[in-house]
Amino acid sequence: MATAAPSDVRQQNQQRFARDLEFLSALCNPFYLHQLSQQGYLDDPNFLRYLQYLEYFRAPHYVQYLTYPQALYFLELLQHADRTEAPRDEAIRAPLVRLVDPHSGKVTGPFKPGDIVAKIDRKAFALVQVAPGAAAAQTNKATSWTMDELPVCKLISKRDEYQKQREAKKRAATQAAPATTKDLQLTWGVSGNDLAHKLSRARKDLARGHKVHAVILSKKGTRRVYPGTPEDAQRVELVRSIQDALCVAEGSDTPVARVTQGPEWKNQRSLCELHVEPLAAP
Repeated sequence: MATAAPSDVRQQNQQRFARDLEFLSALCNPFYLHQLSQQGYLDDPNFLRYLQYLEYFRAPHYVQYLTYPQALYFLELLQHADRTEAPRDEAIRAPLVRLVDPHSGKVTGPFKPGDIVAKIDRKAFALVQVAPGAAAAQTNKATSWTMDELPVCKLISKRDEYQKQREAKKRAATQAAPATTKDLQLTWGVSGNDLAHKLSRARKDLARGHKVHAVILSKKGTRRVYPGTPEDAQRVELVRSIQDALCVAEGSDTPVARVTQGPEWKNQRSLCELHVEPLAAP
C-alpha cells in the first residue's frame, strides 16, 4: 500500500495534474466513454499517445499521490489500451525481426529493427510489428531461435495510415450519430450561388446519414403560377435539378440517396416538397 506523500509534494502534483484530472473526469463518465468508443477514439493510436502524454502511463508512480478514483480507473483502461497497440520503431524489443518486402510481399530477414529504422525516412514511414513471433525470440536474452520464431514487421506509410484513421473516424461518427431530418428550404427565385451552397450542405448531411426534407415555396406576394405556363415549367425543372443533385454523387452517375416521398405540389402549386434519405452503405 502506498504511503502518504508529504503535503508539499502532494500539492505540487495536484496542481500539475489539475487540468488532466478534469479531462479524465469527463472521460470516466460511462456515457462519454461509450461515445468515444463508438466513434473509434479508443482505437486511435494518436489519441492514445495523447493520453500517454498526460504521463499517467509513462509515470504511474505519480498515482500514489492522487486520491481521484476515476483517474485510477482510467489509468487501468489506458494501460490495457497501450498493450493492444502494435509496437513500432524503437518500441520493438526483439533483437531480430523478419520484414515483409513492400514490393513482393515476401517475408525476408533476419534484420535488426534498429538498422531498418535508421535507413527509412522517419517522416514518411514507420516500422510496425504485425506479428509477435515466439516468446523466446522477443528479448536479447534469447540464445537460440529459428526464422519462424522471429517477429514479423512491416513498413507502414504514415500518410496512408493517417488517411485510414480519418476514414475510420468518419465511418464511426456516421454510425454513432442518430439519423435526423435536416431541412432544406428554398424559394422559386433562389439565386444560383445560394442554391449551390444549400445543396452542398444538404449533400453533406446525406453523407453523414441524415435525411433531408426539401421545401421550395413562393415568397409572400408572388403571383400565382398556372400549370402549363413557362413559369410552371421552370419550377418543374428546378425541382428535378434539386432531386438529381441530392440523389446522385457530384461529378458522377453513382446514386447516393433516394426520394422516399414526393415531389408533392401544394397550395395551388406554390409549394413543393420532397423527402430524401441516403442509400444504405454496401
